[in-house]
Amino acid sequence: MLLICRVVLKEMLKNGVEALFTGELDDALGYQKHDRKIEKTNYQNDKTTKFVKTALGSMDLEISGDRNSEFEPEIVPKNSSDLSCIEEK
Repeated sequence: MLLICRVVLKEMLKNGVEALFTGELDDALGYQKHDRKIEKTNYQNDKTTKFVKTALGSMDLEISGDRNSEFEPEIVPKNSSDLSCIEEK
């Protein structure tokens, strides 16, 4: 039972962090993905995998980036794999 709870918590954390990354990128670019009404100078790229370590174990996150590589995520900065700041909250 404890193992099942751990797996569910880990999946919830993964989905939550991926949603935060998407929201952060949407905010940085000024539009949501697939928004056709806005003239864009920078686009969202396909998703890439980011390996992070958590108290629940390691996990791979699927996150989007921008074509110009200007997006600097605050949740888990580039070249970082620590999610402890989110887990504490």
